[in-house]
Amino acid sequence: MNTDNFTIWQRRECGPFCRVRHTHTASPANRACVGAEAAVPLSMSTAHAGGENLGPVMATVVAVLEQGPREREPHVNVSLPTEVESLTLDEAERLSSVLARLVHEGREAAKEVDWR
Repeated sequence: MNTDNFTIWQRRECGPFCRVRHTHTASPANRACVGAEAAVPLSMSTAHAGGENLGPVMATVVAVLEQGPREREPHVNVSLPTEVESLTLDEAERLSSVLARLVHEGREAAKEVDWR
């Protein structure tokens, strides 16, 4: 923990993931600890407007750890261009396990296909 980043309104030190330079005068809305963003471009994304399929678009999923000053533990924010979902650490861990299993199953299935 970087103790020179500790302000008078903080009840505890920032977690090691925090990349925010906190100030004593930060408004309550800006007092969260936020980690570095991890971004993954999505090659199979499709744009929609008013129910109309506009075709392929390069979208990006962004994930970041965030923890408010009164929260017990961080949560994971997962963002798409039009929405943000917040997951508890338990939910993110379960989703991670499910995604890892699906990727493994998909890779195994792809090995069985004869691409000749």
